[in-house]
Amino acid sequence: MMSSSLRKVLNTAYVIPACLWEKRMPFAPSSVIGALQRQRLGRIVRHAWKYVPFYRGVMKERGLTPSDIREPEDLRKLPLISNADMLDDTSIFNSRLVNPETDLLIRALN
Repeated sequence: MMSSSLRKVLNTAYVIPACLWEKRMPFAPSSVIGALQRQRLGRIVRHAWKYVPFYRGVMKERGLTPSDIREPEDLRKLPLISNADMLDDTSIFNSRLVNPETDLLIRALN
């Protein structure tokens, strides 16, 4: 098991360069921004498919897989979430990787 101090050092070693890189993103060419946006969208959609019951169910009902959502415009294939959806059963929106009582990751992301 990793100590708390070591975890903080490793996190800092990751976060500082990431912040410096992100700080330059508004000035990057639109092709670079678009590629990064598609990469991050893909990562989020794959996570939702794998770990969030609501999105996996909706995507299956609509015959979609994560590979069907590649561009921001593809998000239109997913429904808007209503207040009724949220009030009905909030647990279906929770990632299975997060303990909703503590908001802590249960295990590391892939």
